[in-house]
Amino acid sequence: MKLSIFSLLVILSFLLSACNDTGTPTAAMPNAAATTVTTAPSTPTPQPAGPPASLVDWINLVDAHPLPAEDWEAPQANMLIYEGGEVRAQEASTARVTLSKNLIRVAPNTIFTYAQADADHTRLQLEEGQVWINVEGLTPGQSFEVETPGAVAAVRGTRFSVRVTPDGRTVVSAREGVVSVITGTKVVTVTAGNETRILPGDGVPSSPHPLSPEEQVRWGMAGDAELSVIFPAFGESQIVSQTGFLSNPTLSPDGCYLGSFYYVPGSTSTEKGLQGAVYRNLCTGVSLTETLPPGAEAPAFSPKGNRLAYTDYGGERPEICTQALDGSAQTCFGGDRYYGWPFWSPDGEWLAFYATDSGGGIQLYRARPDGSEMQVLTAGQGGNHHAQSWSPDGEWLAYVYDINYDQPGELWVVRADGSDARKLSDNASAASQTAWSPDGKYLAFAGFDKQIWLVTLEDDSVTPVTPPENHSCSQPTWTPTASGWPLSLLCKDTQGPPEQWVITAIGQAPQLLSDFSWGPIWSGDGKRVAFGRNWMTQQKVAYTEMLLLESAPGLLP
Repeated sequence: MKLSIFSLLVILSFLLSACNDTGTPTAAMPNAAATTVTTAPSTPTPQPAGPPASLVDWINLVDAHPLPAEDWEAPQANMLIYEGGEVRAQEASTARVTLSKNLIRVAPNTIFTYAQADADHTRLQLEEGQVWINVEGLTPGQSFEVETPGAVAAVRGTRFSVRVTPDGRTVVSAREGVVSVITGTKVVTVTAGNETRILPGDGVPSSPHPLSPEEQVRWGMAGDAELSVIFPAFGESQIVSQTGFLSNPTLSPDGCYLGSFYYVPGSTSTEKGLQGAVYRNLCTGVSLTETLPPGAEAPAFSPKGNRLAYTDYGGERPEICTQALDGSAQTCFGGDRYYGWPFWSPDGEWLAFYATDSGGGIQLYRARPDGSEMQVLTAGQGGNHHAQSWSPDGEWLAYVYDINYDQPGELWVVRADGSDARKLSDNASAASQTAWSPDGKYLAFAGFDKQIWLVTLEDDSVTPVTPPENHSCSQPTWTPTASGWPLSLLCKDTQGPPEQWVITAIGQAPQLLSDFSWGPIWSGDGKRVAFGRNWMTQQKVAYTEMLLLESAPGLLP
């Protein structure tokens, strides 16, 4: 069926400010004979009737033309946008526009037109891209429209989003309030926390359903009433499905390669076919799993982007291997005892890993990628030294020391040569890796009390991160910004699924982002971010659905 014009009618309660009048200038100029000639009155460019919008702020490549048929201009603070004017946010860019007390957040790769403005009616046109809008109320007879290539919707005081994909799909979601989406004679009411979708060529809004994980994450671009960017995720998504559940997935620095290990719940090392390596090129869609031994686990990409390290459990005793991304130039070391979990130094010159000692404990080591210059860093102390991570400058390693996994552990740091070890906390858990902020100021770790703690390394003070009410948290993950903020946490209550929460600064309360099973996982360049959900079919078949989105941490303040 052929669609009518997709005009998103959004009933909003606000009264736009009155337009400004412009006078008619004249000019006088003396001539050579000292007589005065007065020019005829000039004709100013007429400004459309109706109150203007205002470009409040922007990041990166944003431009606008305030009036119809004008050339694009560089943005200026509080630039006025009149009826027929447009605002454009290009790749990895965003802008915020105000309409009286109401706000619009413009996603990257989006152009919107301020198509109509009068005291009671406002209309935007959106051909492709995404906008988030915060409306603070309306009076009877007032309206706010968003016109897209396919349907009509009406909103009654809400925070909502409209997205038009390159293939013509439209997604309308509500964070607060109520949105009525209309196509022809079909009307669908979308309440807070839900969305509807209209497929190209269909013209019928889907039944409202809870926000998809993808749409949840996208709301990180407009995370509060001020439509602040708290998590930059946007662009066309890529979905990758994998048999079993992914364990410790990782992305290459350029985001093209995925390395992981999959398992089916209940698998053991003797149950062949229920677990194994995962390695693929996400940019070409080609699987590279055959380049890894079947027992490969814990993959890690070199910061140089040219090699992959992993633990091979296929032999009598595990060993550590590295190889080129295409599987060539493989080299392994170890095998005389238990070796595991290699982590690259920030310059790609060293691997930090652990290996068992004669007493059955686990010691922390470093070596060159070929196994040369191997050095133990934690000798002289029995027990387990693990959950290691490198400082951003490569000068230090953090790790958790414990005797038994079911008892509290200690958080330690040691220089990369094994000197100057010091204890920072006696309430640590090796259930998740320690994590240094990119600027080296903080060290995040999971406490044995099931909450996240931050060490301020300037004075070694330890501060708890207040978890969401009745939630336990683990897996602290910094964003690849200069400072590392926001910090992501994986939290869950006693009944519900895992959820991603973010903290924008030390001392701030966590904000809910999504309900993925794991993530975020970042590419080294910060341009891609991945989340995953674990699913079980009715036939009890386990699989993972991984979502990849574009990102630009530079959009964060």
